[in-house]
Amino acid sequence: MGKKNKGQMPSSFGGLVRYFDEGEEKFQLDPKAIIVFIIGLVTMNLMAYYYLMP
Repeated sequence: MGKKNKGQMPSSFGGLVRYFDEGEEKFQLDPKAIIVFIIGLVTMNLMAYYYLMP
């Protein structure tokens, strides 16, 4: 039988990379504000479609 190597194997992350230097964003947007903005854009688009059609 072969001799077992009792040394430690190097640990690996399985292809996962962690970037710890990515910290705080330059600006933060509230998710509610984005939803309200999108609803406003859709509403203005529908108003323009139905009221400005010749």
